[in-house]
Amino acid sequence: MRPIEPFRWHVPLLMLSVLACCTPARAEFSIVYLLKGFTAAQEQLFDQAAAVWKDVITGYQDGITLSGIVVDANIQALDGKNGTLAQAGPSGSRRQAGYRVTTRGEITIDSADLNSLPTSELVSVIAHELGHIIGIGTQWTGNSVYVNGSGRYTGQYGVAAYREEFNASATFVPVELNGGSGTANSHWDELTSVRNADGQRLADELMTGYLSGSNFLSNTTIQSLRDIGFVIANPASTDIVPGDYNGNGVVDAADYTVWKDNFGANNEAADGNQDGRVNAADYTIWKDAFATNGTRAVASTTAASAAASHAHPSSVPEPGCWAITLVIGGALFQARRRRAIRSRCPSGSCQAA
Repeated sequence: MRPIEPFRWHVPLLMLSVLACCTPARAEFSIVYLLKGFTAAQEQLFDQAAAVWKDVITGYQDGITLSGIVVDANIQALDGKNGTLAQAGPSGSRRQAGYRVTTRGEITIDSADLNSLPTSELVSVIAHELGHIIGIGTQWTGNSVYVNGSGRYTGQYGVAAYREEFNASATFVPVELNGGSGTANSHWDELTSVRNADGQRLADELMTGYLSGSNFLSNTTIQSLRDIGFVIANPASTDIVPGDYNGNGVVDAADYTVWKDNFGANNEAADGNQDGRVNAADYTIWKDAFATNGTRAVASTTAASAAASHAHPSSVPEPGCWAITLVIGGALFQARRRRAIRSRCPSGSCQAA
């Protein structure tokens, strides 16, 4: 078992006594590779790929007590040179603190391509597959930030970053719906007309369905990690509007509807205080922001009264201290050189509860 030592952080635990319940804790994050059949030089490629994520992930959200992800990596003959380069995906996950997070994953590198691909491209392939193991595209539905077939990623941090980086008027991050079950619903959309301030195309981003161009890691991808259970190195780089639960940059009655529809759920949809639960405290955040922003006239008295009724503390169920273990089988993403990155997980079924 070969740990990547630089990819380990020790986050001090905040010692609190919260009634008789569990103590929320922020866990360290690590990746441990179990490499089979690789040379020492090839193993270094995995280190380089892990560094892509090491630079942005600093741990898990409060209440997640996992110690990281184990990645099984091996070499197999898949379909010959320049065909399927690699396949990977999560093989196990767990739900904690309202998030579904990966505990184990698999990567298989095609033996014919391993020694023929340029090093930089092979590192991009491995980094892309690690992204899927971490949860990008594979844990979206499990964290209630994507509905299969919608083409709309709605996690608040990912959407805020996308507005800041690519499209100021966007209300969602576009998700790929083409390319079949292995590419659709699990990658950012391959849009060649959408560019950031540096002129980089969304189509060339690392976590789109095709490997092309620079394969850069966007701030949209980085910030979206916060939606699926991670703490990142620079969370302040996006401007989140408190109470803006539909991500359109305005606090209005539509945000109340999002809160109402998700009341009592363990997801990010309207969790304004990031405590893993949509409850009365999140209504208060919306109500205060709604009044401050001067858009009170948008909401009807009926809606406000209903919100107040919903938000009464006596009617708010409090989350218990529990964790559900889930083993996800057969969720494999395939990387093809200049071709679609595909999956054996049709329409996100690998994310089913």
